[in-house]
Amino acid sequence: MSITTRRFTGSDADFALKTTLWNKAWPEYYRTEKIHRHDEETRNKEYYFIELIIEQDGTPIGMGEYMDDWDTDIDDDYFFMLYIDPDADFQAAANAFMNAMNADVASRGGKTSGTIMLENHEDRCQLLKDHGYTPAMREPRSELDVTSFDFSRYDWVDAKMADEKIEIVGLAEVKSRFADWQQRSYDLDWPIVSDIPTTVELKRQPFEEFIKHFSHPNHLVDGGYYAIDGDQLVGLSVVKAVDGNPEQLSVGITGVLPSHRRRGIATALKLETIKFARRYGAKIIKTDNEENNPMYDLNVQLGFKPKPALLIFEKNLQPQTTSEEA
Repeated sequence: MSITTRRFTGSDADFALKTTLWNKAWPEYYRTEKIHRHDEETRNKEYYFIELIIEQDGTPIGMGEYMDDWDTDIDDDYFFMLYIDPDADFQAAANAFMNAMNADVASRGGKTSGTIMLENHEDRCQLLKDHGYTPAMREPRSELDVTSFDFSRYDWVDAKMADEKIEIVGLAEVKSRFADWQQRSYDLDWPIVSDIPTTVELKRQPFEEFIKHFSHPNHLVDGGYYAIDGDQLVGLSVVKAVDGNPEQLSVGITGVLPSHRRRGIATALKLETIKFARRYGAKIIKTDNEENNPMYDLNVQLGFKPKPALLIFEKNLQPQTTSEEA
């Protein structure tokens, strides 16, 4: 048995293959070929990004991709994803990919490497550990049954927002009020994103990259809600379409500026997205949060049910020195 890797070519056949392999390996995050093509067309070509197809005796059995992780403050920080056919030899396929990736990343002076894996795939998690990766963070996935949600438990929210003089409006209203709505959204985003628990310190996304979210195929104009205090955007909650499944939505982000927390604003925002989900016809809203994030607690209070968590694995690629060598 010969396991080899080759570069992804961008051909129609390779895009079709990528879509098939992704959905076999990550059915929880189903994606259509349209989304894969969109992401390829719109990704920032300034950042190093490699896709490898893994073949057994010439037959594709998996893929892997790795990239210089531009959104962290660590230079030469790499992130990779594996999507291997469940019927294939995962260990052999993963080893072939990781050997090729490691050699390339080492030649580029890579300092750290990371990936994600679902915790219920114990054999895959163990392989990562065997390669020197350690779990650095746990992010429980959770789902809300929209059809059975009881809004009567939150009949106090509208009066609370009125007392707080906070308006909850949709993105369309934000656009109509503020000519500079994209800049305002960008200014709101960073204080919220930078406060989300991570394993490394994040680097702010450039404005040009940020606004790409509004043209993504999964973006829903009516799925975004904002909290306004006077003329300031102080919070938001966004749900997105789930590729290929109109009965599901996923949470893009929910957050409130530190100055406006503990005032029920996040709850009010979340309720609006649940109302939207009902109108949209979705039965499920999906999300994931770091397990110690207060937003996870809020989701559980709202009725989100935990699912197997994502584990974030990391590895230091730099040689470790002893005290005598230092």
